[in-house]
Amino acid sequence: MNFFLHFLATLLIFLSLDVIWLKFLLDGLVDYPAVYRYGNRPNWAMAEIYYILMSVWLAFGAAYKSMVYNDAAPAFLDGWKVGFRFSVIYASVNMVFFQPWPLELIVLDIAWVTFSTAMAAVASYAIGVWLTSGGSQVRKV
Repeated sequence: MNFFLHFLATLLIFLSLDVIWLKFLLDGLVDYPAVYRYGNRPNWAMAEIYYILMSVWLAFGAAYKSMVYNDAAPAFLDGWKVGFRFSVIYASVNMVFFQPWPLELIVLDIAWVTFSTAMAAVASYAIGVWLTSGGSQVRKV
């Protein structure tokens, strides 16, 4: 299996789900200029570290365990648990530092991150199974 391809595909899926949330679903729920007004700009370096570490965990933690058992349920449950934990911590920090952070947004964000992380773990499991079966290799005839 190509571990690097597995990681890259998982990272792409995880980022895509977050882009769907931030650009399409969340667009009208938060007033970002109000957040920036308080001097709280995004820390892109930390965001990149978060995405890379979560993708490594999804691909080689949750998905790998499911590949060993040949069952998607462990990936879903592990993704759900880690997504919930990280989103609760993230929401708590936002409530402390960002004054205009509404409770509705926090609840929606926790629900979405929990769901999307579980889905990314299941997708990573499917990609790992596909890569293990030789789906990415070009066969000579």
